Amino acid sequence: MRRIEKDHTGFTLIELLVSISISALVMLSLVYIINYSTRNYRNASAEVSLQTEAQMMLNQMSDLIIEAYNVKYDPSGILTLYHEDYKYLIILDSLNQQLNFEKYYIGGDKIGNTELLGRYVTSFQVTDTGDDDDNSQIKISLSLKNGRNMYEIKDQLITLRNQIKPVP
Repeated sequence: MRRIEKDHTGFTLIELLVSISISALVMLSLVYIINYSTRNYRNASAEVSLQTEAQMMLNQMSDLIIEAYNVKYDPSGILTLYHEDYKYLIILDSLNQQLNFEKYYIGGDKIGNTELLGRYVTSFQVTDTGDDDDNSQIKISLSLKNGRNMYEIKDQLITLRNQIKPVP
């Protein structure tokens, strides 16, 4: 009769447990790195979004301000821009944290609806650099906040292109 030889080349229980433990540690490390990277990406993306929002608002306001013949600011958060045929109001809605835009005929009738100029606005300030109707330059400051992210534009100087005229 022939004898059957047993092959003992398999893994022991200890070897299997050690390899599973090492694999688990590697996987946990990878999960931590992925979570950390995702969180950093979300924060950076939100910050860039705020910067883009602020820059777009400032560009739109600059276009309107440059073409105005007079600018008046009410500390309650209303910037009035006077053009030849229209006046524009840029209004801070602090309750909804947004900057709104309205267009009026010089006579006072509103044209269209109130439009959104920008979101996440926590403060909007305008500094008149001149006296009374001699305000050819103004400074605008904006603060935006979305969650934990904040962005500020301070003292952005804008010069009116047209000669200053008294407000009707």
